[in-house]
Amino acid sequence: DEVHDVAARLADAGCRMTFNVFSSPVGYQGPLRHDEKTLKLTRGAMIDLLNRYPQYVLFSVYNAVAHTSEAGLHELYGCSYPRCNPSQDIGLGRSFRQYRTDLNWDRSVACCVPDTDCADCRHYAAGSAVVTARLYRHVNRPDTFKSWLDYVDTYLAVWVTGYDKGKNLCERVIQPPVKG
Repeated sequence: DEVHDVAARLADAGCRMTFNVFSSPVGYQGPLRHDEKTLKLTRGAMIDLLNRYPQYVLFSVYNAVAHTSEAGLHELYGCSYPRCNPSQDIGLGRSFRQYRTDLNWDRSVACCVPDTDCADCRHYAAGSAVVTARLYRHVNRPDTFKSWLDYVDTYLAVWVTGYDKGKNLCERVIQPPVKG
């Protein structure tokens, strides 16, 4: 409810912003867990603020879609991290390591954000790896490809110091391409 006031204050101060979506921890069924209504409200607020403050909001419509769809990132794109990806081929399934406090590595929990309910994962960090790794799914339609480019551009602007985000190429809601 406060996001519009906070965004206005940040924009007035010349600050840039982006969004991260709560992802439920394993076993959590409390009131903060998203449902269809809260995901729709979250997406609407993200897109509204993106349109209202395009020079300050580091995001795209496709970012909003990817992180607020009823299905989580794993169901939409197939998670790249070892916890969900048993592949030993080149990529995160083989190379990602997350060491526990006892310095052991446990594939069954190896993830960018430990203890997240994979079915509800909407983390920005996860999307940065999972969505961007799925270029091949986004090349069949011009708007789908533009949306993927917007996602990558947003990722770079958030994580790479000195990288300036360009204008979003697709302002329409594009549903993520089906796994297959």
